[in-house]
Amino acid sequence: MVDLDKFEQILQSHVDSFKVYASTIRTGSPSFDDIANIQVTAYGTKMRLKDLATFNFENPQTVVVHLFDDSIRNVVLNSLINDSQIGANVSDDGRLIRLKFFNLSVEDKQKKVKNLLDTLEKYKARIRRERHDINSKIKETIVREDEKVVYLDKVQSIVDRYISILDDISNNKREKIMM
Repeated sequence: MVDLDKFEQILQSHVDSFKVYASTIRTGSPSFDDIANIQVTAYGTKMRLKDLATFNFENPQTVVVHLFDDSIRNVVLNSLINDSQIGANVSDDGRLIRLKFFNLSVEDKQKKVKNLLDTLEKYKARIRRERHDINSKIKETIVREDEKVVYLDKVQSIVDRYISILDDISNNKREKIMM
């Protein structure tokens, strides 16, 4: 028989993956996710900044980082400085690390939105492939035509709901980028 619960779990995993991707895209001003998910090298491995420090917003464009362990300051600093993807000037006064984020140009914002929309289409295609696979199973395993129609309608309803969720995530992120 066809397991619609398992199908929904698969679709939810695609949505969760897209959420993670969207959270890594920098918006007009830095957000908690922008800072928390910055990857830095410490203790010989890549780690998220939120696992190594606390931080607060000094103003809308400046984040102050307080490391838990001062012995990794130079390693974290080098990692932050060499990571050109964070879009910030990194400064250290010996006590605190400051990340001063640049304002995004209109062109940068448009590129980020384009990349977001391209990735959104890839995730929608994944969901449509999952729909195709389960529809094939339904057609192979269910004999009664009326039962097939009911299952196919349920699948389409589920797919529509998850694609709508992806669209909502994308639209919210697009609005934040363009601010």
